[in-house]
Amino acid sequence: MGQPFDAPGPPGPFRPVPPPPPPPEWGPVRTTNGLAIAALVLGLIGLLACPVVGIAALVCGIMALREIDDAHGMQEGRGMAIAGLVLGAIAIVLTVAVIVFLVAVREDLDDERFDDDDPFDNEFPLPSPTTVDDPPATAFDVPTTFPAPGPPATVDPLRLDGPVDVGAPPADVPPGDVRVTTIFPGIGPPVAEAGSVVVATYTIVLRDGTVAASSGTSGPLTFTVGAGQVVAGLDEGIVGVELAEHRRIVMGADKAYGAAGSAGIPPGSPLAIEVEVLSVG
Repeated sequence: MGQPFDAPGPPGPFRPVPPPPPPPEWGPVRTTNGLAIAALVLGLIGLLACPVVGIAALVCGIMALREIDDAHGMQEGRGMAIAGLVLGAIAIVLTVAVIVFLVAVREDLDDERFDDDDPFDNEFPLPSPTTVDDPPATAFDVPTTFPAPGPPATVDPLRLDGPVDVGAPPADVPPGDVRVTTIFPGIGPPVAEAGSVVVATYTIVLRDGTVAASSGTSGPLTFTVGAGQVVAGLDEGIVGVELAEHRRIVMGADKAYGAAGSAGIPPGSPLAIEVEVLSVG
């Protein structure tokens, strides 16, 4: 007896339709490894934009090759993984080469800037040497003879820069004038007034520039302001002086020694007296 579908039947829509044939048997499906794709993308980014990403491309490429080998032919992407490895390695090598080049250029610039012969030629130019009559003594230039001692010099104990040369008084100073000039200001407010005891160094210069007297030979001068112990010009010109002030007082003949003059000072001489106040009491 034949199959039901083989039996003849009436033609038309009432005839049975045979079932479709079974689907063919397909083999296992191969997939593309995701890490291989990531390795390729990261390698391109590392080469073109950010070299640091090349390290990630190396890591992803190595892991992708391991997964592809473990899949036994079920995964694809070996070429992409290898390409990612190569691109990442190139990015890293180029980065290292650029860093080495920049370091070498920086060292060359430093060598040119600080030359061994003149290390401060560019950055710190030295002033041109000045001509001096007597060059300073060195450790190997020690004098064997010494001059005879002379009178002590007038030195400011506070400033320690030595005395300042006093010029001669001007020719047009009136006999009764007293002119005061501050050479170096003192410290604090004015302290000298009538009745104050002043201790000061001094230098007296005549009209022709001759030094008539100074504290370098006789020691500092001590006097009471306004007591008439010194010439009138000094008595008046010292008022208001500050401690440690360096002051120049120019006075006419009537405010100095007048027509009588004094030892070493001709009659009718105007004077210039430089004083430097050591103390005021």
